[in-house]
Amino acid sequence: PKKTPPRGPIPAQGRRPEKVRFHLPPAPRRKPVGKKNPPPPRQEPPPVTAALVRKSSLLHVHTSSRLFALPHGSRDDCMTQKYHIQTQARIMIHRFSRRVFSWTVALTLGISGAAAAADSPVESHASSSMSWDDIYQAMESYPPSFDHGDERLKIMQSMDRLIRYSVKHVSDEDRPKLKPWLQEMVRFYRRRVDRGLDALERTRVVEGVHLFKFFSSSVILKSADGTVSLDFCQGPVNNASEPEESDSYQSGFYLTPEQRDRLAGLVDVALITHRHHDHADFSLARRLLAADKPVIGPAQLKTHWPDLAHGITVPAYDTVQRFGPCEMLTQFGLQYATSRVGPDGQRFGMHPTDAPERSSETVRYLLRIGGITFLQSAESQTEAYDWLEKAGSLGWQVDVLFKPGQYQGARSVMRYLEGRDYFQVPIHEYELMHEGGGNRTANLLQGGGRDAFERRRSMPLLWGEDYLLVPRTR
Repeated sequence: PKKTPPRGPIPAQGRRPEKVRFHLPPAPRRKPVGKKNPPPPRQEPPPVTAALVRKSSLLHVHTSSRLFALPHGSRDDCMTQKYHIQTQARIMIHRFSRRVFSWTVALTLGISGAAAAADSPVESHASSSMSWDDIYQAMESYPPSFDHGDERLKIMQSMDRLIRYSVKHVSDEDRPKLKPWLQEMVRFYRRRVDRGLDALERTRVVEGVHLFKFFSSSVILKSADGTVSLDFCQGPVNNASEPEESDSYQSGFYLTPEQRDRLAGLVDVALITHRHHDHADFSLARRLLAADKPVIGPAQLKTHWPDLAHGITVPAYDTVQRFGPCEMLTQFGLQYATSRVGPDGQRFGMHPTDAPERSSETVRYLLRIGGITFLQSAESQTEAYDWLEKAGSLGWQVDVLFKPGQYQGARSVMRYLEGRDYFQVPIHEYELMHEGGGNRTANLLQGGGRDAFERRRSMPLLWGEDYLLVPRTR
């Protein structure tokens, strides 16, 4: 019979075609089988084979590389057949490669997604009766934000419920009973401190001030120019030495040595309002002075810390000064040792004439850092209306208020701020030497505190939390 010429591209001897069309040539049309057209004799298959084997969902292609003579064919026929087999193999290898690539991408995305899910905080359902572990998770799920008011309130209610004792106002008989409660709280507190120090260390500030909150009145302010600690303290321990030596009430509630060293390495300047343990920290001051970093505070602090007296800097009151990244204007004041209630029902601080040393010297700070002016009066009972008026005339307008002071001192500050636009970061909560564990936090998101929060004029912070403040345009 007449030989059917091969179809499809036929490569020239010794070189590949310029263009390959990835398909097999169609089979030749056969004539109907009958008496006049008997079927062709059975032929042995050629030794050139393409075996497709599927193993474990992977496609393996096996091809022969030797050349053999095919029936009715010449060397060209054999090369043509081999070429088509290899072409089909290339198609399958190409498809297999695309499939492997897809599997690789999917596996990579799956692993990265799992890692991201592991790193991201898990959503937590906040309630008003959570354990310490639940509170920690809820704080991670609902960080300081005006969108989390209800959840934050429940977190604070849970902490108010758990922190209900004073380490000072407890009998020696009952003290062992509080040990399990204290141990759980200290474990939680140190976890929050680690979380806060991690954030303080890795945060890069470009604009404004990144604020970090720790125990009670302890605040760290970080700007692009440096970092300032304000009234930092570790916990309810006497502050005349390292906490291990001055833990009079055996609370164990203080930072670890590693945490203390780490904090001192991150702070450039320390500001202290007065000598009380919940506003001053001997351990941090000692480390900063050893590193030749400034520690600012009242002169009385030198008497309280005689070993550090040579390094403590007393501010030049009513004079603008600069220390490191911050500029400040200060007022001398007092927290009186005694008080009385006046005819109008308001309490007034009084200076005891028999023992004036019982009153504490205080520094009221107007602090400018990162383009933002902060006011911290702590427990100063000295009136400040006229001083603030004078400071305002010099361009010192209050942007952020921490604490206005105490008694007549606080009332004078609030009278000055009445009708003015300012932001508040409440402090001085859970001071564990005070009755019942100190001031509560849930009230900061209830009543008038909630109104200020909804108007975006207040942001309460808890242990180890942080918040970014950006200068406003006046």
